[in-house]
Amino acid sequence: MFLCVLVLEGCGKSGYRVYPASGMILVDGKPVEGVIVVLHPTDSSITVRPTGRTDARGEFQVMTYQPDDGAPAGSYRLTASWPGTAPAQTQAVANTGTIMSFGSNESKAQPVDQLNGRYAKPDTSGLKCEISSGNNTLEQFRLMPGAAEAQFSEGDPGVDNR
Repeated sequence: MFLCVLVLEGCGKSGYRVYPASGMILVDGKPVEGVIVVLHPTDSSITVRPTGRTDARGEFQVMTYQPDDGAPAGSYRLTASWPGTAPAQTQAVANTGTIMSFGSNESKAQPVDQLNGRYAKPDTSGLKCEISSGNNTLEQFRLMPGAAEAQFSEGDPGVDNR
């Protein structure tokens, strides 16, 4: 019985103190529903990855352990993805440049990121925030769907034009 009490007591001390945080995502200047935001701490001692998902107004609440609880204090790099679907045939055109026949697979939808992966990596997304004690209202993040990396034109951010 004594051992069980010690184990349960240790579990309660493993969590981080979190602070409420909210933000807004606009894509092409408009609020969109369903963008998934992940906060990646720059401090490697923080091992949780708080998340949020935009509503129809483009607003999101950050959660770590339960809905809307917030995130631990610290600096974060953010990633953002906007899940959607594309018909299998359309996906094949985007990947190969040629329409291919898939038989019965033609009508199946394939998952896609409507932001084309532009904000998928914390080190290159360009999105950052700070969480401090108390309530946090994050800056408004203005995203552009962009293009797949191979399709960036000269002068676009993140492209090596050597």
